[in-house]
Amino acid sequence: MATFLPDDVPMTRNTQDTQDTQDTAIGAGEPGPPPDPRPRLERSLRTAAEVMDHLREDNAALPSPCGEWNALDVARHLVAVADRITALGQGRDPNPLPTMAEGLEPADCSPALDSATGRALEAWADDSVLGAMVTVPWGRVPGAVAAAIYSAEVLVHTWDLARALGVEPSWSTDDLEAALGDVMRGLPPEPRGGEIPFGPPTEVGTDATAADRLAAWAGRSV
Repeated sequence: MATFLPDDVPMTRNTQDTQDTQDTAIGAGEPGPPPDPRPRLERSLRTAAEVMDHLREDNAALPSPCGEWNALDVARHLVAVADRITALGQGRDPNPLPTMAEGLEPADCSPALDSATGRALEAWADDSVLGAMVTVPWGRVPGAVAAAIYSAEVLVHTWDLARALGVEPSWSTDDLEAALGDVMRGLPPEPRGGEIPFGPPTEVGTDATAADRLAAWAGRSV
């Protein structure tokens, strides 16, 4: 399976470790190119897999913070999102693809996500994908932008699933902060609803975690 993470770096990271790696990569504070979004995308998918491993028959129907979806619905959606990420890396339009991997039973979801993640990483292995224009639901953007936005989407829905299942995954705080910056730029607080499938941002305390602040901006009740 393709990977964008160094062999000696765990799949999920704490803030300082991630920042150290980024500083080394771009020259410790010196001007340089923006960081490659693919490691962040991969870590997001790995964190989703960590949470999905807790999905079982006896908790699949638990409600989630994502509208009327239950835990199984969110898990099926995450598999579908990984398939859309694959399509983007292959230069295909993901819009015709389903938004949910219908028919998956709880025991099927983790293996399905693992397989979909493998296909996604292979599809994004060529560096040229980052500069290629790709089709997303809101238009055409460079591949690097799409990778960053889909990383944020995966993290938001991973939060949904974690809340539904009562799981606290090994979040990368730096990835969450980067995702929050992306969605705050790309998803204004108004308008929401209708064609924009997010509720208005919700209030969080000053001591809220990065994961909760990201979820709140996406309209979740934290």
